[in-house]
Amino acid sequence: MSRRTEMLGYHPKVDEDVSPRARAQRDMQSRLNLLLSEVDFKDKVVLDLGCSGGYFSLSLAKYAKKVIAVDGDEEIIKRNVMEAARLGINNVEFVCAEITPDLVNSVQKVDVAVFMSVLHHMMGASGIYDWCVPSGQKNISLLLGAIRNNAETFVFEMGESVSQKENWEILLKKVVPNLDDWIVSEVFGASFSVVKRLPGVAYKRWPFSRFNSLGGWAQKTKIGRVFCHQTGIDRRDFRTIYVGVR
Repeated sequence: MSRRTEMLGYHPKVDEDVSPRARAQRDMQSRLNLLLSEVDFKDKVVLDLGCSGGYFSLSLAKYAKKVIAVDGDEEIIKRNVMEAARLGINNVEFVCAEITPDLVNSVQKVDVAVFMSVLHHMMGASGIYDWCVPSGQKNISLLLGAIRNNAETFVFEMGESVSQKENWEILLKKVVPNLDDWIVSEVFGASFSVVKRLPGVAYKRWPFSRFNSLGGWAQKTKIGRVFCHQTGIDRRDFRTIYVGVR
């Protein structure tokens, strides 16, 4: 599956009624509702890094003062601009650009930065886990620092490859005993007084709503993956969403 196919495939239109049981699609509405229940977007300036198909950008525009949505895929940005025009949404600025420290710093201060299921694509592209390699604008540590410095609230979601056997994942597992602790310390640092952990929306679906421990089974075993596929649960929806608040 190409990156573009992946991004467009699970990003329905904002006004499209997509069943959460639809196969091969993330439960975008439930994820949006989770964010709205935990983060105040009303009259805020929001930076959506890696906006992909624009679902969150266009949805949050209903509440925010302004949304700045960034993605490096020109075709996707063009589609998002047309979708905003179709919906009559004029407070979203779509920017086609690589996500770099300079890009984030050029936006300057925002109320909320959203950086969800993007970092693993960047790490996969470089095949590394070391924040300091490569240097310059591809330095992930500098990028995260720029986000922390310019956002009052930081929304983050980590991802993984389909195989979960990419070089960076193998290396990361060797040096990081607990991914959750690593995310809090390396992604958020000491910049936020509170870091909330929001369980993925798949945990609200039966049987995971009653037996949370089955989440690991669903993500890591073949029979669990088959079960999720047959019941319309996208395994990416088990990902924890982190919200850092100053």
